[in-house]
Order: sequence, then C-alpha cells, then structure tokens
Amino acid sequence: MTTALRSLRSAVSSAHMEGPGSENALTLPPGKGHLQPGQEGGGGGLKMRGLPGRAALGDIGNNAAPLNRGGMNAKKDGLIRKEPLKPARALAKQKGTSNLLPAQPHVEHPLVGGPTTRSKSMSSPEPMEVVEMAETASHGVMEVETDGFHGVNKSIPGPVEDIDEDDRENPQLAADYVNEIYAYMRELEARQNIRENYLALQGGKVVIKPKMRNLLVDWMVDVHTQFSLLQETLYLSVAILDRFLQVKASTLTTKQLQLVGVSAMFVASKYEEMYPPEIGDFVYITDKAYTESQIRKMEITIISSLDFELGRPLPLNFLRRNSKAGFVDAQAHTLAKYVMELSLVEYRMAHVPPSVLAAASLGFAMKVLDSSNASLVDLWTPTLVHYTSYTLEDIASSLMAIADIVQSINTEDDNNAQTESGTSSSSSSSSSKKRLRAVKTKYSSKKFIKIALLPQLRESVTKQMAEGHF
Repeated sequence: MTTALRSLRSAVSSAHMEGPGSENALTLPPGKGHLQPGQEGGGGGLKMRGLPGRAALGDIGNNAAPLNRGGMNAKKDGLIRKEPLKPARALAKQKGTSNLLPAQPHVEHPLVGGPTTRSKSMSSPEPMEVVEMAETASHGVMEVETDGFHGVNKSIPGPVEDIDEDDRENPQLAADYVNEIYAYMRELEARQNIRENYLALQGGKVVIKPKMRNLLVDWMVDVHTQFSLLQETLYLSVAILDRFLQVKASTLTTKQLQLVGVSAMFVASKYEEMYPPEIGDFVYITDKAYTESQIRKMEITIISSLDFELGRPLPLNFLRRNSKAGFVDAQAHTLAKYVMELSLVEYRMAHVPPSVLAAASLGFAMKVLDSSNASLVDLWTPTLVHYTSYTLEDIASSLMAIADIVQSINTEDDNNAQTESGTSSSSSSSSSKKRLRAVKTKYSSKKFIKIALLPQLRESVTKQMAEGHF
C-alpha cells in the first residue's frame, strides 16, 4: 500500500509539473469521478460518473452558494463563505444633504496672476461659515445662473418671490436649474414654431381650409377623451398636426386630413403615454375609414417631415410653472386649462407660442375669478413677469383673442337656447359652430369641476377683456 501511495503521489506531482497536455499527464483509471464521453449531461456531452446530474442551468451560477449551516469549517475546506446580506424591505426616503460644503472656485494668485488650484493649506469653510454665506446670499438679490440661455433674468429683484425656495431639498423638482430648463424650452418653441396663417402661405393649391382643421381638432379632443389619454398627448397631437400641415398641406387631399389627425395622435401617444392605444384602436375610432398600413405610412411621413423633432414644449408645461408663480388655486388653474384648450380648436391661435398662450390663459383666469375687481395690471405681479418673462403688454393681444373665443361661445349658447325655444330660426353658421363643442362638454363634467359652466364667464368682464380693457 505504501508503494502504491508513493507511485500515485509521484504521478500527481508529475502531472502537475508537466501540465494536462503532456504525455506524462495524469490519467485516472475508470471508476468514480471519471469523465466518460458520450454520456448524457446538462448541456455538454460529458457526465461525471458517481456524481448526481443537474438540471439544465441548475447549478451554474444561477443560484446562490449554500450557506455553511452544517458546521463546515471554512478554513479547513479552503473556502471563504460569507453570510449574504438581507435586502431592505423598502428604500428609505432620504432628504437632501444639508452639510455638504460648496466647491471652492479657482483662486487667482495676487502675484502670479494666473488661476491656481486649491492647496492643502486652504481649508474648507466651517459649517457655520456656510450658513452665514447662504444667509448673505439670500438678502437683496438672489443670483440665477443662465448658462447662455435667453429669457432668464440673471437676478431676482427684491419684490420677486422665490417660488422654488421650498423645493431645494427635493432633487426631483430640479430647483437649482429649473429656470434654465424653462429658458431652453422657450428657445425650443421658437425653433419649432408655427407660422401665422400657414395654410394661406402655401399658395392656392391648398384644399385644406381653416374650418376643416378646426373640425378635425374638435374631433381629436373627443377621441382623446374616449381613450382617456394624458393631457400632454392632446397638446402634442395638435402641435404635430399644425407643424405637419404648414409644410405638407399642399400635398394633401380632404380625404387624407382625418388620416393625418389620427396618425398625429398615434405618434403623440407613443411619445407621452406609458400604455398607448394600439393601432387597431385608431382604425376602429375612424370607423375603419383607414387601414393599419395607411396609418403606419402616414406616421412615417409625419415623422420624416418633422425631422424626428417631436419635443416642442407644450402650453401645459408653461401653465404649471405660471400657476405656481401666480400662487393661484385649483379653480383658477383649471379655468386657465379650459380656455387654453379652447384655443387649440381655433386656427387663428395656432401660431401663438405655447409660453404666451399659457401666460394669457392664466391672466384671463385670474381676472375672471378676482372678486376685488382689481385691474389685471395689479394682478400681474412682478413675480409673474419674472417667471413668465412676459409683461401684460406682451400677452395683451393673445388675452383679447382668448376672451373673444369665450365671448363667442357665450353668444352661441344664447343663440342655441333661442333656437331650441323656437324664438329664433337656426342658421347654417350656427349649426356649424354648434358641432365644435367637445372642449366645453369635456370641461362641463364633474372631473373638471364644471369649470365651463362658471357664471363669471358670462359676466361683463369677459366682454371687457375682449375689447382690450384689462
């Protein structure tokens, strides 16, 4: 036995020195632990005899290593076993760190004159110094970095309130650079603008008329409501429609107009919705007037014509910021959304920049709901001027147009009421306008606190604003 053990040890030592590819490499005799070719295995053609087989992907790293529950000595086995960490039940909600010291800027040496980096001798300010620096910066003027964007004031003067002051500790609100975001959005809306009266600018070959466009948008509002889509989807759908029509209206027929509208909403749904409607839903909503293939083909045409630029800012984005700056309540915000959505249906308002439309809509809502009969000049505070970047004079024309739209709806309602009572004969123009009621019907529901039925909308203040008296 001693001779056999010595021979085995010699063979093992020789195999270790020569390597597996050498002629002297160790070859185990047939028996337990020998690999026999041709046997069924978990994925290779080899199976270790004498050891239990495994299921496919059963033991190759998908499962965690077993714990040392049997009293196995890790040092004797040559293994290092660590107890796995138990995952936390839920992520703890963390507040913003308040003890971070501000980064020190490069210091210009008084003798050399060039920028130098911080040396070890330059100590960071103590926490008390940081607090004093923050308090000093809060007095008088608060600086706002612009990073080259237009439309953002470099400083907030004394009368202007910092509406982001309470949001500093919430990183999701991006309070440190929210002003730069909105400045970039204003530049973006200028680059992706819609020209005024764009259908007439394409020459006499255009068969699409403004009334056709208005009727289509009114139908899109209905479809949007039936599908229960996000508000952003509707605004983006109309923006895609107008931007496409201003470059391709001359190539379209009247029969293709609804196809453009449903395809625009199909694209917007993919862009905004987490679960957008399927293409079959849009085929169904058009009463199968168009096939899936036609919608896909028009989708490609729209995206190509817009050069894949679908990120045009929406009026809704600006309205949320403006409402925050105006410190308005939910009623005023909803009323602003109502008149802003009424403007979507109007072709004459298609060219108004989203930021201007949002500001004018908020100004209209504030004036209508103001019980003190104050002038809009007083209601449009320096804080609103700062964050909207518009004075009352800048939004006056859009404000008058919005008031005129609301006034027209009031007149139509009166005419329709007289027609139903038999005191007045119906006209073709009245019946034509009666069909564009999707927005008012939508905002007359409880979901929108019946804001369209607000009595103040029928008071003289609306007519006064339509005439330019603010």
